[in-house]
Amino acid sequence: MVRRGRHAYPFRIQLPFSIPSTFSGNHGSIGYHATATLHRPWQPEESTSKEFIVKGIVDLNQLPQANVRGTYL
Repeated sequence: MVRRGRHAYPFRIQLPFSIPSTFSGNHGSIGYHATATLHRPWQPEESTSKEFIVKGIVDLNQLPQANVRGTYL
């Protein structure tokens, strides 16, 4: 049983290495959020959600056009 008060339940999750970065543009977007839901049989469920930003790593050595002047990726 969880007693009344404020509680923290730390956790970690490993995101895939190739996950796309967070993005928002005219033709679409990529966003991420985590949701936690508290289930108690004697009360209605409570949920909260938190958005987070992903900054992916791009290896420019793997993109031949990256060293061409005036080329946009």
